[in-house]
Amino acid sequence: MYRLKEKLKNKQILLFLITTFTGTYLLWGILLLSSKGILSKVIYRNSAYNTFLHVLGASMPSIMGIVFTGYFGGVKKIKRLLKKLTNWKFNIIFYLLSLVTLNAQLFLSYFIFSIVGFNIKVFVNHSFQGFKTDTILGIFVLFIVIVLFGGPIQEEFGWRGFLLPRLQKKFHPVFSAVIVGVVWSIWHLPMFFISGSGYNDFLIYMVETIILSIEITWIYNKTNGSLLFPVLIHGIDNTYGVVLGTSGNKTMLAYIVVIVIAFFIVIDMCRKNQKGVWRYE
Repeated sequence: MYRLKEKLKNKQILLFLITTFTGTYLLWGILLLSSKGILSKVIYRNSAYNTFLHVLGASMPSIMGIVFTGYFGGVKKIKRLLKKLTNWKFNIIFYLLSLVTLNAQLFLSYFIFSIVGFNIKVFVNHSFQGFKTDTILGIFVLFIVIVLFGGPIQEEFGWRGFLLPRLQKKFHPVFSAVIVGVVWSIWHLPMFFISGSGYNDFLIYMVETIILSIEITWIYNKTNGSLLFPVLIHGIDNTYGVVLGTSGNKTMLAYIVVIVIAFFIVIDMCRKNQKGVWRYE
């Protein structure tokens, strides 16, 4: 058994990816087949079944990240991983930067372009899936729900807690961030085929996800591998995406703004004398 574990230890990343994708695709695959009528549509139409399969499938990255952390490192490593979520004593600048996520940059750009005469309007949605989103309290409650059940907690123990530090042990932080972004995008692929999921245009989604992954990796490394910031950024970005909306013609200039910001982040990540790049030990 010990020899097997030692052999598998060199395949941690591959094992994590195989089990995570298998678990998620199996559960989301049931939803997909049900939505297309290949399986009983009762599964897709029943809110309890739909929510259970969706949430459990979305939780596979964190579940597998914690499972393999424990398998290869024991309870001590699990405690260390979980403790990183409570690692919050950092300069306030990192909390402020966490507010300026990819979606914040896009919507702010749209708003500025609307002021200078572009045919686009940014507005606040009044509600989202029963949550009031036109009040500060309503947005905060929605943010908490999103953090707990809309991706951040379900995914970040896997993507940034398990996968990223192990990649950074092998590759440069920028390359590691891009790999995580690609994996993160492809993992979401079944959602693009499930009716009413809200996902569309996979290529644009992948570009956005890679850029968001770079932004998260940048702050993650500067905060010594704190998982609090990936969870915050992930949750805040998702919240922007459902609270704010646009009408009119979206301009590609907004994406140029985002790419320029990402470019400067990459330059900072490529500095020779980097400190605080957190890798798996």
